Parts: sequence; structure tokens; C-alpha cells
Amino acid sequence: MKKRIPLLIVISLIILHAVCNFIWLKNDDRPLQFDFGIYFDRSIDLFKSVKMGPKVFIQALLGQGPYLNVYFHPSRIIVPLVSLPAYLFFGLHEDVAVMALVVFFAILALSVYGISKRIIGPGAGVLAVFIVGTMPGIFWLSRHYSSEFVTTAIMALSVYLLIKSDYFSHKGYSALLGISAGLGLLTKGIYFVFILGPLLSAFVTVLVVKENIRPRMFNMIFSASLCVLVASFWYVPYFNTITTRILNVPFSDEVRKLYNMPEILSVQNILFYPVAVINWGASFFYSLLFILGCFRFFHNLNAQSSVAFRQIKYTILMWIVVPYVFLTMVPSKSEEYFNLFYPVMAIVITFAVFSVKRKLLRWGLMVLIVLVGGVQFFGMSYGTMDILPKQLAMNAAGVHITIFKQGAPFLPQRTGWKMGEVLNYIYANRNDRPIDNKRYAICIMPDMGELSVPVGKYHANLHDLPFGFFGLNRAGYETTEKMLTTADFIVTKTGYQGLFLTEERRELAINQIEQSGLFTKLPRDFSFPDGRLVNVYGRVPRGGNSGG
Repeated sequence: MKKRIPLLIVISLIILHAVCNFIWLKNDDRPLQFDFGIYFDRSIDLFKSVKMGPKVFIQALLGQGPYLNVYFHPSRIIVPLVSLPAYLFFGLHEDVAVMALVVFFAILALSVYGISKRIIGPGAGVLAVFIVGTMPGIFWLSRHYSSEFVTTAIMALSVYLLIKSDYFSHKGYSALLGISAGLGLLTKGIYFVFILGPLLSAFVTVLVVKENIRPRMFNMIFSASLCVLVASFWYVPYFNTITTRILNVPFSDEVRKLYNMPEILSVQNILFYPVAVINWGASFFYSLLFILGCFRFFHNLNAQSSVAFRQIKYTILMWIVVPYVFLTMVPSKSEEYFNLFYPVMAIVITFAVFSVKRKLLRWGLMVLIVLVGGVQFFGMSYGTMDILPKQLAMNAAGVHITIFKQGAPFLPQRTGWKMGEVLNYIYANRNDRPIDNKRYAICIMPDMGELSVPVGKYHANLHDLPFGFFGLNRAGYETTEKMLTTADFIVTKTGYQGLFLTEERRELAINQIEQSGLFTKLPRDFSFPDGRLVNVYGRVPRGGNSGG
């Protein structure tokens, strides 16, 4: 029983994480924004298609026919697929979709526990799970319908299986690694960037440690074949689409300029991800411990350790170095791209703490981590603690560093976004529309997280409203002329329009709408939480006035 105590504590941490997420979601009413909303919309399609038979379900799974979604990366199927069983028991709802992903926190926690246990011991595994669970980049994304969060869990699982296979010595674990890698690629392509380093270290290990080289090479090929087999069902038919999306987003210099990202050959570019880890994903405290931990973990890589431990050290090193170098060289950047890095941070920090020989100091460090990590988790999740400052920050060499912060932007918010109300109002004023006699085409001008095409689309899909959506003035969106000839309704908003539409561009579009004589502004305005008004323009019905 005593040997099971660490594992029982880890299971308790998983349950606590699920409970905290449930409470957080109950106190937050914001829509699932951007990609989160797109994934949820896909899960709605999949859930509805299940009831229509296997043929329709496969069509929806592959995103074909009526299930084609121009905003959705066709290979990213795992996140929307996982929620389907939860919908059967708890109903089709945003919070149910997010809570279903708690299974991936369990996978993440158990994988981090397993790796740390293998390197140090079961007690260390508990601390590593606590650390990774109190990193903002983990707990914040676990409260959204996030592919980055799921991919992080699969990444940790893959490394655990790689180590558990004894670097392809064990056929069964090698097979599981191949399946895990295939699922990682079906969750998000960024997985490949992170798993590449550990796999390269494993390949070198097989060549250098020549014991049982033939069966290990066979297991490696077998594992790779399973990975390709799992991923090929989506990557083969959509290869051109996938490569085009990759080149047009991560490798796009236009996207870099649009988001005002640093140039590749600059200090700001080199520091982009380290600063993101400190300010957003992990915290200054954990980042400092990680830097100190690296000196402990990688000191004398080839000395005073077993062959097996040296192999693990090189795997961990490649997990850190390869994605950092690769992603730093890619023009377009996002803090969330580096989310798969946080499990390795927790493992390295834990190793450093448990390598401290003085028992009193070691226990003091663990108590400090639990206190700071707990304040970080609960302070950011539910509100500020008055005895502590809301934020401490400094500027070093022109770089803003956040030392400590509580609350926003991680707090739940009950702000009353009214997308459902707006769509119901549109439906009540539909008259003899739509133009194509099938669905009402709605143009949403703003491209804000809370008011955008993806949010409108999943709301309509969730409530079976006969609406189709398109936007304005963004790559892949339609032109003003297309809006005037195609839209049945146009949704506009005063003030901030999001990254892809300026207020000046909105005013120009409004003038064109009103001068066209094709639309009339409907009587009701909607007040949104940012204090701005949302207006709806409806196409003038053939042979009559618009509704009110």
C-alpha cells in the first residue's frame, strides 16, 4: 500500500484539477474563441453525424461534402472526436466539450509522473505533476477547447513510451509509441517539431549502443510504420491543403508582419519563446528554477551515470533544443506553439530539487514550490489575494519581464456576450430570405474572439439555425462586393474590430452598405460587454419592408 501512495496522490491531483476546471467554467460565460470555437463546431458536426449512420459519420470525420469547413485544418481530428462520448451522457454544450479533455490532463500527469519516476523516483513524480499542473500555459489552456493542450499531453505520453520501450528494445511499447505519434500528428502538426528531437536521440542511441541492434531497428521501423498508418488517413488525402496551410501561416512573413512579430535576425526573435515562457506559460519562478535545474541535470553529461540515464538525459536535451531552434527560425510565432515544452520543464526542476543532498534544504524547496505554485494557480484562476501585489514586473535590456502576477487575464468572466441573442433576432427577422433559398448568409464584419465567424458558426450549428457565415477583409474571407451580393444579413460593431479589420475599413463598408439601397438597419441594437454596440443590417425583402 505504501508504494501506491505517490500514485494515489497523483490521481488526487488529477481529480482536483478537474473540479477546479468545472468551477472555473461555471463562472465563465465567454464563447469559445478562434480555433477553440472551430474545434467545437467540428465536434457538433461529428456528434450529429453519428445519428445518421456510418457513411455520413465518415464523411463528417473527413470534413467532406456538407461538412467541409474552410476554417478548419482537415488533419486535426482528435480534439473534436474525443468529446463525443461525453455528449451522450451530459448533452451538447461548450462546457461539456472542454471538461471531456480532462482525460488529457490525466494522460499528461501520469506520463510526467512515469518519466520522473523512471529518472528519480515516485516521490519526484508527484512533485513534477504538481509543477506542470500549476503552470498557466497548462491550466489556462485546459479550460479551453485547445489542441495545444491535448498535443502537450500526447507529447509527454510519447516520450514516456519511448523511455519505457528502452529505446525500441520492447516491441509492445514501440508499437504504442507509433500509435501515440500518429495521434499527435492528428492533433496538431506542431507535435512533429517537438517529438523529432527525442526520436533523433533514440535513433543515435540504437546506433551507438549496438546491443540487440537488429531487433531494435525492426521495432523502430515497425513503430514508424504504425505512426504513418494512423496519420495517413487524413494526411494523404489532404496533403496539399496541409502543406499550403503550413506555408501560409507559420512560414509566412506576411503573418509575421501582421502580428508585428520580430524579424528572425534580431535579439527580440531569439528571446521570443524564453520571454513567453516567463511571462505567460510557466512563470518567472518556475523559469528560474528550470535554468538552475538545467545546470544540475546536464552537468557532466557523460560522467558518473549509467548508460540508461545518459540516454534519458540526451532525450530530454533534444526535447528542449530542437523545437526551440526550429520555432525560433520560423517567421510566424505564437506563445502557444511552445506549450509542449512545459512537461520537460517540470521534470528538470524536479530532478534539481531531488538532487539536493541536504534533506532540510530539499524539503524547504518543495514547500516553497507548493506555496508559490498554489498561489499562482488559485490566484490566477479565481481572483487576487489582497495581501499580495497584483503584478510585479521589470524591464531588462528593453524586454518586459513579469516576475509575479495574479488574476487577469486568467480569471473567469461573466460578461454576457450576446451572440445567441443576435442570431435569434436575425432568425426572427428573416422574412422571404435567403437569397439561395437554403441558408441565410450572414457576414460578420468584426474578427474579435467573442464576435467572429467561428463563434457565429458554432452557435448556429448548436441550435440548428439555417445560417452560413463569412467575414470581411481577412485572408480567405470575401470582398465587400461579395458581401453586398451574397449576404442576407450583416453584423457590425462599433469600436475595436479585431486584428484583421480597422475601424476605418468598417466605416467604408458601412457607407457602401447604406448607399447600395440593398440593406436596411434593423431597429434593435445590442450592447456588448466592451461598451460598444452591435448592429444588424438585413437585406430589403423582395416586394416589402424589413422586419423589426
